[in-house]
Amino acid sequence: MRNSRYLWIALAALALSACSSHADKVAANTQTNAMVVAQTAFDSHQYAKAETLFHQLLAQAVATDQPLPEQAMLMLARSQFRQDKKQAARNTLQQLLERRGPTAPEAAYYLGKFSLDDGKAEQAQAAYRQGLALDGLTGPDEARLLNGLGVSLLNQNSYAQGREAFARALTLAPDEATYRANLALGWLMDGHVATARTVFAPLLHYQHLPPRVEMNYALLLLAEGQMQQARLILSRYLSPTQVDHDIRQLAERLAQIRQRTAGQSS
Repeated sequence: MRNSRYLWIALAALALSACSSHADKVAANTQTNAMVVAQTAFDSHQYAKAETLFHQLLAQAVATDQPLPEQAMLMLARSQFRQDKKQAARNTLQQLLERRGPTAPEAAYYLGKFSLDDGKAEQAQAAYRQGLALDGLTGPDEARLLNGLGVSLLNQNSYAQGREAFARALTLAPDEATYRANLALGWLMDGHVATARTVFAPLLHYQHLPPRVEMNYALLLLAEGQMQQARLILSRYLSPTQVDHDIRQLAERLAQIRQRTAGQSS
């Protein structure tokens, strides 16, 4: 009789375990489906809807005592930033970064990028450095953070430090055109036109270059006095009016670089 009682207890425990396992699987599937729907809204540029769905997903995780899905937090921040809820986005990303979980490197990247987009170079630099201090960074993550750090340093006129960050990024990802183009820009902004050309040269053999890389090349061409070629590149992406506007801006920027370089050498 006693053995029969123990058997029933064991069977009951097994049933409870099976129920718990099934409930966990159902919750996980529900969360995955909700994530797909929210991501689809984001990809369709329905940022307000995406924000609501990501909020609901996170609230559901809390209500069911599930771990917070960090990818949902990351996408929530991106949805918020797209709606000019910039401080809310930065707060969400900072929380993710401080959790030091799997999405922390990406959180650091977006925190830095959003700060740069707002013209906050010092805040961007701090975010990228915080990301670089994370343990277990992959090569691509480290390279992307170093590139962001380099951009923030160039924005603060720290050209040598910026070039160092780009060079380290390029060592980790030697085929990444953006990192090489930014390294060339770091030399150009410091008045070293010939060195910028040498650094950029390997990219001229690429079959396809990102628009931003080609625009960096247009700036180099302007510095070399090749106005028509620069105008031709810019006209692929901009209207004639925008090309004229950007040519004037780039010419003014180059004049400032030359003036600063001349002042340093005198």
